Amino acid sequence: CQSWSYGMLSAENDYSYKRADGTTARRANADVLRQELQGNWQVDEADWRFGFSDMSRGIPGSAEFPTLSARMDRQSLWLQATRADYRTALSAQFSQVRDPHPYLNRGEIDNRDLLLHLEHEHRNSDSLLRPRLDFADGDSAAGKLRAGMDYSAWHEKGLGKWKFQYSWGIAASSDVGIDPMAGIALRRDYGNSASLRASMARAVRHPSFDELYLGDSGSVRGNPDLSPETVDNIEIGYGRRYGSARLDCAAFYSLYRDSIIFAPLSAYLVEARNTGQASIAGMEGSLDWRLANDLWWTSSATWLPVAEYRNGTPLTGRSSLHAGSGLQYRQGSFSAAASVDYTSSIPADLFGNLRTSPRSIVNLGFSIGPDPAGWQLGISNLFNRNARDAWNYPLPGREISVSWSKSI
Repeated sequence: CQSWSYGMLSAENDYSYKRADGTTARRANADVLRQELQGNWQVDEADWRFGFSDMSRGIPGSAEFPTLSARMDRQSLWLQATRADYRTALSAQFSQVRDPHPYLNRGEIDNRDLLLHLEHEHRNSDSLLRPRLDFADGDSAAGKLRAGMDYSAWHEKGLGKWKFQYSWGIAASSDVGIDPMAGIALRRDYGNSASLRASMARAVRHPSFDELYLGDSGSVRGNPDLSPETVDNIEIGYGRRYGSARLDCAAFYSLYRDSIIFAPLSAYLVEARNTGQASIAGMEGSLDWRLANDLWWTSSATWLPVAEYRNGTPLTGRSSLHAGSGLQYRQGSFSAAASVDYTSSIPADLFGNLRTSPRSIVNLGFSIGPDPAGWQLGISNLFNRNARDAWNYPLPGREISVSWSKSI
């Protein structure tokens, strides 16, 4: 069995800023054009997947000044093979950043970078092993090679009406070292309709290859001096089914040590940084409800009354409220979906002085044809709302994507 799909996405977004004298100037463009080809086929017991994408977009600039001329072109190619107990993936990415009119007499900027990634995942019923290898060569990272491995194991045991699980593992990489992880979890089921759970865990995340070395857009750069990110987490949750509806909620507290974020150093330059200790506490909930045979409603929300550094400064890039709700309709070979996504104001620097504005985005999606074949149309940011991300950079405006797939 084989299937292939082709899609294209286009978005246009010119934006402006205020000069010191109050006049308006165009800062840059964030227009995007992306094309993507994907395919999958079955060989014996292995599922093979292939993908290629080509993207061109405007970027804030290659220096700490506004620009309309800087662009980034990126081509990506990936191949993946999956069986019941393993997954192997290989990807290659080529990026080129050009700015023919840079400031400070720097001459024409033309940075080119190649990134290769290989990983193999082997999963058993009670363990997971994932070795990986990264290689980069180019103007941002010349001849960088990094090997790493993640390993985790778990064991579950019944204690009367309770289920007890403990887990352990390591995160290792050639440029950071080895760090241990561990966790315990309890769960009690009340028939088939409700369950109560509690967990406590320590997780370690090593800096990604991009966070350490890459800076392909000029305005965003890595930091080779990053330390691992460690988080201690406690969570209590409850889930219950009411007829055709499923409600789930949880309260949690997380203590981060050396949290890794991309933090603005100036209005046009962002760098990966360790932030030291930070605390996050809040609640999250979700509701899945089948309103009719062909109609589903899903909603979720996360509330963070506490998200701050040790000194009380708001945590960069975290909104206090994020909520989303959507409807999906499916009838035969036709399906349609509509959703709204709300994010409250986000602190956008390390000092709590800059904040993005709250945003509400509406998305639509349509599909026609027998799965997996047919046409798909997606519209993101339907009303072209002006929105900014956690770095205070403008997000693309309305995005329109069209894709076609065919089963052979």
